[in-house]
Amino acid sequence: MEIIDFAKPDINSNLKLNGRYYHQNGILWTDFSGSGIEFSFLGTSSSITIVATATEDEVHRPYIMVFVDDFTPKKFEINEPKMTITLIDNLVLDKHHIRIMKISECSSSRVGYLNVETDGTFLLHEEKKRINVEIYGDSITCGYGVEASSKNSPFKTSEENFALSYAYLLKEKLDLEIQAVSVSGFPLYRSIYSEGSKITTIPDMLNLASFNWNQSLAETPKWDNKLFIPSLVVIALGTNDGSVGKDHFDKDGFKKQFVSFVQALYKTYGSNLHILVFEAALPLPPFVKQAYLDAIKESNLNIELLESKATSVGGIMPVGGHPNKEMHRYAANELSDYIKNKLLIV
Repeated sequence: MEIIDFAKPDINSNLKLNGRYYHQNGILWTDFSGSGIEFSFLGTSSSITIVATATEDEVHRPYIMVFVDDFTPKKFEINEPKMTITLIDNLVLDKHHIRIMKISECSSSRVGYLNVETDGTFLLHEEKKRINVEIYGDSITCGYGVEASSKNSPFKTSEENFALSYAYLLKEKLDLEIQAVSVSGFPLYRSIYSEGSKITTIPDMLNLASFNWNQSLAETPKWDNKLFIPSLVVIALGTNDGSVGKDHFDKDGFKKQFVSFVQALYKTYGSNLHILVFEAALPLPPFVKQAYLDAIKESNLNIELLESKATSVGGIMPVGGHPNKEMHRYAANELSDYIKNKLLIV
């Protein structure tokens, strides 16, 4: 039997960490949607011990998805503050690969890892070179309501699934590395839904490893952007900026924030970075879209705005008009086609 202890801050050579992460109080935390770990082992079984927040809250408790070899992924509800989960058992003695991914969003609850074990031996992680894509988004990117069956369903994390979002489907389709920074209700510039938070916009999270409504920028764990250098950044924001209404929309403030964010991205990742504004399954409010286009033109930015026609498929839009599974799949194909045909980076 072998055990990997996550209390040690050094990255274990048997592990691959996906998305943004941080160590705190002897725990490896992966809070944002799509974040997690993966590893390979020679053996027949493996289990992991985790801790989590909001486990007693049926609306906000966290969920993870476990991918083992080529088996159908399995979804786990985290309903105890500390749990040991059997990831797989009674396999044929052979080399196996496991990936664990958080599929509920950071603003609802967090998941941390204490240790993982196998009855065999862990294998050295073999890194495959892939194109890195970073996505800044809101509830759509989180997969908010994607598993709900009614447009009137209230929000609950059991029906939110990043593994069914356009962002993850894009990763699978093009075999990319995806890092998502997304929070429901949050804008590029201003939203009525984020007014109760100490951090109010997604651009504020450029250098953050997590997000909590009650923590300020100074209090929030930081992310080292050198750990993930994207070739493409997708800005999938603007829907929540429309929440203020056309008459109260601060066009100049929005444009200034957008240009500032773009400049910060270039400064962080280099001038060769591709940046794309994507409607991400739902059309942007017209006044928000026009603000993007005006900012791009006025500042002479080499950035395109990719429209989406995903509302043409799928039927019911769940949980107050969020994209359904078919719409996410359609949007993933739109973004995939753009990357292949326009950017030629894969």
